[in-house]
Amino acid sequence: MRILLFLLCILFSISTKAQVSPKPTYTIITRLHYGFIWNFSQEVSHLSNQHMPAFEIDFVKQTKGNKPWQQEYNYPQVGYSLYYFAFDPTKPVGNIVAVLAHAEKNFYKTKRSNLQWRLGFGTAYVEKRYDSETNLKNNVISERINFTLNGQMNFNYQICQKVILNLGVGLTHVSNGALKRPNFGINLPTLHVGVGVNIAKGDNENRKDSIKLFKRKTNFYISPFMGFKEVYPVNGPRYFLGGINAYVERRMNRKSGLNIGVDFSYDKSKKAEIVNDTLNLKNVFINRTQAAIIAGHELYINRLSLITQIGMYLYDPTHLSKSFYQKVGFKYYVSEKVFVGMIMKLDLGVAEWIEWGGGIRL
Repeated sequence: MRILLFLLCILFSISTKAQVSPKPTYTIITRLHYGFIWNFSQEVSHLSNQHMPAFEIDFVKQTKGNKPWQQEYNYPQVGYSLYYFAFDPTKPVGNIVAVLAHAEKNFYKTKRSNLQWRLGFGTAYVEKRYDSETNLKNNVISERINFTLNGQMNFNYQICQKVILNLGVGLTHVSNGALKRPNFGINLPTLHVGVGVNIAKGDNENRKDSIKLFKRKTNFYISPFMGFKEVYPVNGPRYFLGGINAYVERRMNRKSGLNIGVDFSYDKSKKAEIVNDTLNLKNVFINRTQAAIIAGHELYINRLSLITQIGMYLYDPTHLSKSFYQKVGFKYYVSEKVFVGMIMKLDLGVAEWIEWGGGIRL
């Protein structure tokens, strides 16, 4: 009986040990940036002479595989970033403060160094905005609160157990998504150098569980959306827009799916554009609609996903848009079949509108 109890205790202790979740490592990183306003269009060329320093502080968590998606992505880093871009106070564009959530993943790693990419999204406060009387030259930003995206390529070298040297390049985009005009958006390429300090050292070993074999499958999506946009002239009314996406996805693995489908939209601002541009079109419902074929990719990270698509118009009676457009956004799966999301529609990199919506997966 004692031997049986002893064996049970051993088995229980082994089982308990297997269930223990490894402790993650936490790091604080400070970076000093230097960059400029990217002259991506003739409309913003008068601002491209502005250079700026920037300061960044990050709080980063090194995942250990305590959730299945962390193992699938080979133990990425996740965290939060605070940015401060300092512009010349005598120039039209003012200082920017941005807060982002981000994820980082290694694609090259040695014992003391690693090369990684990073993607982050969040919100930004812009000190100076367009004003028809006091700041006419700032045609890139007309709202204080904006959306922001950030991408980085980083090289990290571990100087000692607690200190990390960081070098890299980045690109930050700030825009209000055409909620208010003018809104060409700001693109800020930067070079940076930084130092990281490990404030909590985690376990050396990662959690490794057996993951079930994934079977490829085909899904059908229906996603209605709505939003608002402003068109020129500046300080005009905001118009309603809405539509529906319907597409088929071939899920390739746990991380990725390829999709193709159709995109229908109704844009009430076409009413004003038809009148202002004298297009010889009747100002009726059908002439304010657009139809397109779309194709793209969806990257899955647990319940969150990043969707990128390219669209080509099949029906566009006003012909005021380019033949092709892009969509970039995020979806959150409330359940296996229901999701909500935010998607930005872009016309060659310039935001046309923001879509707020959701949908079902069949």
